[in-house]
Amino acid sequence: MRDFVKYPEVFKPTTPKFNELTDDVTKSTLTGNKPCFFNNFKNKLNGKGIVLSIKDSHVDDTVKLIHLLRALNNHYPIQIVFYDSINDESKIKIVNAARKKMIDLPASFNKVAKNFPPGYFNFQDGGLPKQEVWFVNTYNAIHNNYKDKFRGFANKFLATLFNSFEEVMLIDADTVLVQNPSYYFNLKNYVSKGAYFFKDRTAPEFRPTGDTKFFEKITPSILDNLMFDIPIISQKTLGLEFFQGMGHFMESGLVLINRNLHFNSVLTMVQLNFFNPVTTRVYGDKEIFWLGFATTGDEDYHFNKFFAASVGALTPQQDRLNGDGTEKKSQEVCSAHPGHINGEDGKTLIWFNSGFKFCGQSDVVKYEDEVKKQEHLKFLKDAQSMREYYEGPIVLKNAIIPPFKNKLETWAENIIEEPRQGWHMEKGYCNSYLWCAYSSIGGLTNDGGDTTQTGQVFDFDKDSIDLFKYYGDVWVGN
Repeated sequence: MRDFVKYPEVFKPTTPKFNELTDDVTKSTLTGNKPCFFNNFKNKLNGKGIVLSIKDSHVDDTVKLIHLLRALNNHYPIQIVFYDSINDESKIKIVNAARKKMIDLPASFNKVAKNFPPGYFNFQDGGLPKQEVWFVNTYNAIHNNYKDKFRGFANKFLATLFNSFEEVMLIDADTVLVQNPSYYFNLKNYVSKGAYFFKDRTAPEFRPTGDTKFFEKITPSILDNLMFDIPIISQKTLGLEFFQGMGHFMESGLVLINRNLHFNSVLTMVQLNFFNPVTTRVYGDKEIFWLGFATTGDEDYHFNKFFAASVGALTPQQDRLNGDGTEKKSQEVCSAHPGHINGEDGKTLIWFNSGFKFCGQSDVVKYEDEVKKQEHLKFLKDAQSMREYYEGPIVLKNAIIPPFKNKLETWAENIIEEPRQGWHMEKGYCNSYLWCAYSSIGGLTNDGGDTTQTGQVFDFDKDSIDLFKYYGDVWVGN
């Protein structure tokens, strides 16, 4: 790969002291004393890169993502890992997005041009930086008896395993980065741990107590520790909200893993995918990433400090009046996009999910019906204006992370018309993908008590808002 990638930072390890590869090659009598495949494979991993797991239906989003990566001045190679599910037409679209000229920039670039280094836009070389894209078909690497085990979400585990990078940023096609990719590899807790995960919304969905006990039992036991020296997990893991019953804990739209440090945990993820008692208790791939660590006793991972936020713009307070005409104390952001605030600086939006359009379901929305509701988005007065708003880039000015104590206190009854829950799905909007988040819930109760809980509101600065506007225009193709 060094022959094709010109940027030296791709091959500079995040933490050099962890970068020493094992010279000894593990051999096994099961293979006629030949070197172990995965040991050889691990020792050949090199560099940093971005990995996507997609199929043909994801190609349009992938093209938009690659355009965004060009706008972000990405220097890392991109590997598209697929399971015999991308045709030649799709590959051509992706290659064109990465390599063709991109010289017509949106007008919003004029406000943010000062933020980019010299050479960012090179007219002679095709405008925005071209991307290096590799296609990896994993189909033939899987035994025929197991080919049906890696359909759908499970393909992400093949992508996590069968790429060539030592340090991997695994993202979905509809993941939206709003920082240069090097930003993520330089997160302090990624540098120190080699694995960085993000939390999902604190929506009030919980799992049975029996499920929690089951997941505790598949972690290393005292016997595992005594016989095989596998560490027993500590309160760092057992104290996670997942073990308190939260139904959706991790959001896997962006995952950072140094596989030189955590290769065993990656292998365990793949094994957990075969284990029906696990897969039937979680939704898709999300929890299996960090459970792969927990079940091997590997606690050198970090979860971002904050749960997911609702990102967009605050609803005008005059649109949320109480019955007596007074304004509510709480603030509201309604959005189809869970976003993530950097837990290390406490203010920076670093990525969000579900693409850049305000409504990723805009092609199936019944606009004539939705615009009549006038419960939210009251500034949209007709079906055409709603369609244009839904299909345009989301305006990013604010974020709200609702309050969350524990599963027993997610409902805050009150008599002052304040929200009772931090998150509420608005089924009448954006094909039921719109979620409203509230900065506070609860208040005065019938018995004179006070159930108030307070979350966090983030206001993005003007430079950030202008950058988000530029990135959004690039993503939607304005």
